[in-house]
Amino acid sequence: MTSPEKDPEFENLLVYLRQSRGFDFTGYKRSTLMRRVCKRMQSLSVENFGDYLDYLEVDPEEFNYLFNTILIRGC
Repeated sequence: MTSPEKDPEFENLLVYLRQSRGFDFTGYKRSTLMRRVCKRMQSLSVENFGDYLDYLEVDPEEFNYLFNTILIRGC
C-alpha cells in the first residue's frame, strides 16, 4: 500500500471532501485519517479510495457516516 502522504486516490478524496463539504482535514494526522476512512470503507465493502469517492458522489447521506467515523473523540 502507498504511504498515506503519497496516495493520490486518498488525496483526491480529501480534495473532494474539502470542495464539496468544506471540511479541510489537512491538520489531521494522515495515518489516523486514512485508518478511519478505511474503517468506513470496510463497513461498505468498498475496496479503494476512488470507489469510495464515487460512492460519496451518489449517496450524499454517506458523508454523515464518514464524518461521524472521522470525528470520533475518545472518552
